[in-house]
Amino acid sequence: MLNNNLIDKFKKIGLTANEARTYVALIKESPVTGYQLARNCGIVRSVIYGILGKLVEKGGVTVIKSKPDLYAPIPPEEFMSRLEREYEESTQFIKTELNKGFNDNFSDYFFNIQGSANMISKAVEMISESKSEIFLSVGSDGFIYEIRSDLVNAEKRGIRIVTFTFNELKNVVGEIYSYALPPESAKELFQTDRVILCVDRQQVLIGQSSANLTDTKTIWSRNELLTSLAIEHIKHDIYLLKLRQILGNEKFSQILEDDDLELNKKLVKFIRFAV
Repeated sequence: MLNNNLIDKFKKIGLTANEARTYVALIKESPVTGYQLARNCGIVRSVIYGILGKLVEKGGVTVIKSKPDLYAPIPPEEFMSRLEREYEESTQFIKTELNKGFNDNFSDYFFNIQGSANMISKAVEMISESKSEIFLSVGSDGFIYEIRSDLVNAEKRGIRIVTFTFNELKNVVGEIYSYALPPESAKELFQTDRVILCVDRQQVLIGQSSANLTDTKTIWSRNELLTSLAIEHIKHDIYLLKLRQILGNEKFSQILEDDDLELNKKLVKFIRFAV
């Protein structure tokens, strides 16, 4: 039952590795004495009673008075619910207190975000804060999959969601404008996945990653100029898609300059909609 991943999760919610080992050992066998428990989880007897005291304070263990005392675990669902409530109460209190003296004057700053997990976390935060509209340009299913439930919730709140993509994407929420290229074809043409996320014309996230989100380079900002340019970029991609659909590929190619003609020739081979 106990592995490094489980220990890491316990540590993220405020338990030490030894507290996690002790609680899991009690789940397996209880009620037991401190001596028996020390043997069961491989922790020296002189240490185990301090750990049990901490777990009692945190609401994870109960003491059965006897000679000697016996220890039993609080049911996992009850214990986790208590930790969750305490975490939420603590974070809300911290936010309230810190916001009293916080001057949110970051409109001219650009923040680098390292790693896919942090990029996804920031995107989820932006979506949860949305009040009216979300503009999104994305290259693959990977990013959409990570944020889809958050987009669904935003749509339920009445948020307009507009997505542009060259790829063929599944389960996209809101308005979708797509060239519907097969994933392998898009990868051949564009090499990396681009992510542009604009929320309420107030903040923007721009990232570039590999198809499996293993290597990401992302910036986030509340800069009004950058946010406006990003939204215009997405809209222009949508307008060009509509223009191609109206004119057809041959006439559309007549408005392109030399640098874009070669890419257009490759793109035309993979477009799936009728033109």
